[in-house]
Amino acid sequence: MNSIFKPPLPIDESLSSYWTGAPGSAASLAIANASKYSDGPLLLVCENNEQVEQYKRELRYFCSAEEGLQVFSLPDWETLPYDNFSPHQDIISDRLSALYHLPKLKKGILILSISSMMHKLPPQKY
Repeated sequence: MNSIFKPPLPIDESLSSYWTGAPGSAASLAIANASKYSDGPLLLVCENNEQVEQYKRELRYFCSAEEGLQVFSLPDWETLPYDNFSPHQDIISDRLSALYHLPKLKKGILILSISSMMHKLPPQKY
């Protein structure tokens, strides 16, 4: 039987899992527990930046550092290509931290929005 304390995970990396109907922060608890049993990092794709921030707060509460579970976010830039101003410094810091730690991440969670997934990233060597 599946529960939020041991949620089902995909059998291989080509499959995805979709969980629905979890009230309140139960989805975050299920994701945190899934990351404990996962062989690698999990990717959490959210609808928008507000959901990214909400999940980041909740998952940092449920994931303990003693178990080696780290939570990173790749927030959206929140600027347009033709804007004359730079993104907020917190956004830049979160993105740099996630990109720095990602190659070494063995267990943990990366949270990003659909719009962040659409941005191209430079090669790792760059």
